[in-house]
Amino acid sequence: EKAFSALAVTVLALGIGAVTAMFSVVNGVMLRGFSFPNGPRLMSVNFIDPSSATFFGVNGQVSAMDFEEFRPAQQSFDLLAAYVNGATVNVTVDGVPRRYTGAYVTEDFLRTLGIQPVLGRDLTAADNTAGAEKVAIIGHGIWQRDFGAMPDIIGKAVRLNGAPATIVGVMPPGFAFPVNEEIWIPLYSEYPLLPRNDPNNLFPGVLGALRPEVSLDQANAEFNAFAKRFAEAYPDTNKAFATALVEPLLKTYTPLPLRGTLLTMLAFCVGVLLIACMNVMNMQFARATLRAKELAVRSSLGATRWRLVRQMLTESLIVAGIGATLGIVLARLSVDWLTAAVRNGENPPPSWITFDIDGPVLAFTVGSTLLAALVSSLMPAWTFSRTSVVDALKEGGRGATNRHIGFVTRGLVVFQIGVTCVLLVGSLLQERSIRKQQTIDYGYDTVGILSARMGLMDGDYPTPEARRLFYDRLQQELAAHPEFEAAALTSRFRMVFSGAGPIEIEGKEYP
Repeated sequence: EKAFSALAVTVLALGIGAVTAMFSVVNGVMLRGFSFPNGPRLMSVNFIDPSSATFFGVNGQVSAMDFEEFRPAQQSFDLLAAYVNGATVNVTVDGVPRRYTGAYVTEDFLRTLGIQPVLGRDLTAADNTAGAEKVAIIGHGIWQRDFGAMPDIIGKAVRLNGAPATIVGVMPPGFAFPVNEEIWIPLYSEYPLLPRNDPNNLFPGVLGALRPEVSLDQANAEFNAFAKRFAEAYPDTNKAFATALVEPLLKTYTPLPLRGTLLTMLAFCVGVLLIACMNVMNMQFARATLRAKELAVRSSLGATRWRLVRQMLTESLIVAGIGATLGIVLARLSVDWLTAAVRNGENPPPSWITFDIDGPVLAFTVGSTLLAALVSSLMPAWTFSRTSVVDALKEGGRGATNRHIGFVTRGLVVFQIGVTCVLLVGSLLQERSIRKQQTIDYGYDTVGILSARMGLMDGDYPTPEARRLFYDRLQQELAAHPEFEAAALTSRFRMVFSGAGPIEIEGKEYP
């Protein structure tokens, strides 16, 4: 009994721990959503080219002029905001220059999320105009790390992208939306509105808080009308983007390939739990065989079949409960290790994605535990509750029931081997895919290459000629440095481009 219980608990703990840890990842990325007050109502808005749709997504764009034209006319959203995230922001604090990753946003960005600064004020429409005095809202981490948590931070003068600016707000701890931004700046104060056909035009992301009484279909219908009207009115820039796509913001941030990968990994873990259940079920058959006479005596003393089944189910539930407790401990250790690994990576996931053993995950674990107890014990309990009392009490009796049990146990072994092969093949393919993505051959030796990222803003470099002069001087000085063999500049590190990036082949003529 002790050996059986210890082995069953260990097997179930591994299966339940794996599926709990993986579900915490799926929950954090795909199910929990945003913690903002307006999180469930947050939608993304885009004009798309349906002909470009692939498994990886679809090409889309909304110009700043498009946004400004449909924002006052639309009826589907309480608030709409445009934003450019993942941008380089240069800030000089008391003569010390620093580079942050920030977002350029319209004045309703934080109000659309339903969140406010903990210190100071939010952005206003007056801030979000060309030529306005530059202001910025900083993250709580910047305030503590780079400003020493100074209590009089509001009104602090800094230089922002080479121009004088003022800190007007500090965000709550942990806020770094949309991805891992640390500073938020009015969009049009840095990037004034340009005509649609301007080559330097801006194409921000658009998010909104859907009105409670408006359905997603109604919002799509309204913005499809905008897309078609703009395509007819501005064919040079909008002709291909005559269809609108309004969808939950969480879906936009978790594209189909990512969701497919996570669900596949969760299916693998469910397969591991299923194998654990099959193992315990086989053990239950063997254990019930040894207890056949005990069950027969109980039956002869008046125990009903349901009472015998209930007894075995209760025993299995206790074993599964202990296994689940150990499984949660294993899952917690795994989740902590995974969180540390991804947060210290080169491109950490968005700040709002966290892996937690919280209420929904624990509820999933309880469900998995009940399922494991039922799957692993119901068939053995039901089978042995039907055993003839006379046959069971015969010394060494072997009847049709034993032959049936032998057939079932051998079938379980075959089933386990089949599932195991599928999981092994699938996991090896997944591991090979991950390994290949980490060792991509870019066509040149990347081992000895150092890289740096910078952005030259209008405050210090107001013209393209000024920026070009800086880059020319930088490249010459780096090339002349004795520790560098060569130096070059590129707008895309490792020559990686987005799916919509225009590329020209040298020597080829284009109309």
